[in-house]
Amino acid sequence: MAWQAPTRSSLALLVCAFVPAGAVWAAETLVAGTKASGMGGSGEGAFVAEIVLLLLVGRGLGEVLQRYGQPAIMGQLIGGILLGPSLFGWLWPSAQHLIFPSDPAQKGMIDAVSQLGILMLLLLTGMETDLRLVRRVGAACFSIFGYRRRGALHLRFRAGAVPAGRIAA
Repeated sequence: MAWQAPTRSSLALLVCAFVPAGAVWAAETLVAGTKASGMGGSGEGAFVAEIVLLLLVGRGLGEVLQRYGQPAIMGQLIGGILLGPSLFGWLWPSAQHLIFPSDPAQKGMIDAVSQLGILMLLLLTGMETDLRLVRRVGAACFSIFGYRRRGALHLRFRAGAVPAGRIAA
């Protein structure tokens, strides 16, 4: 069997697999070095490392999902979930706190960049919206929404009225 060059999806999968482990190792080395020297760590350096890690994992998963016919934004969102406290912090909390420290300044910087990312995502979504399609199917969507909304409100009032009558009695 002849040697074949790795494909982009296999490289992206390797990056997604090894980048978090490398980031944990680098963070441990950085923390050990700053504790040994008695100097405080650089907040900006840790922030840049966090951004690079998020970009690499998001880009890698985006490439993998594009191979399967999904939009790249799905991979980026999944990468954020994987590296966030809901999964990575649940599976390996010490590593997650090492990469993403709970320092208020660090959290503030990451929060500001995340809000900017959400703004850019909404801007991109708005720019890709086909207004002709919205005009063509918009009335049907709003009529279905209105019908279901009225029905759901009716059911909620009915469901609330029965227990309220029993409690008052």
